[in-house]
Amino acid sequence: CRTIATPNVAVQSKGEVLASPPSNASKKAAVVLLDSQKELESQFQMGLELDQCLEECATLYFENHQLTDKITTIEAALASVQDQQAVLYREYIGQQQSFKAHKHQLDTQLAASQTIIDEQTIKLNR
Repeated sequence: CRTIATPNVAVQSKGEVLASPPSNASKKAAVVLLDSQKELESQFQMGLELDQCLEECATLYFENHQLTDKITTIEAALASVQDQQAVLYREYIGQQQSFKAHKHQLDTQLAASQTIIDEQTIKLNR
């Protein structure tokens, strides 16, 4: 640790300020205890890493917000497609029922026509 003498105040590591010097030097100048150069560099590096993490967090937050907006848009489009699908399915069911009814009607007409043809064939052969 490096020490720096100051009048009437003593500063220790981590920014703690004491009213009097930590030693028993009553009439001596106050002493400031600084972290070693290695600890200061480590703290500085941690600060840089924290800053980088905060920037990354802000970037991810922005991307997350954009993706949330896209998801909202896509969900709205999906709901619209599902509504259209429901309408088309109802139309399909209606067309299918109409087809069955029309086919039944044509089958009935065919049977009636076949009966008439058979009757006419019998009359013709007499």
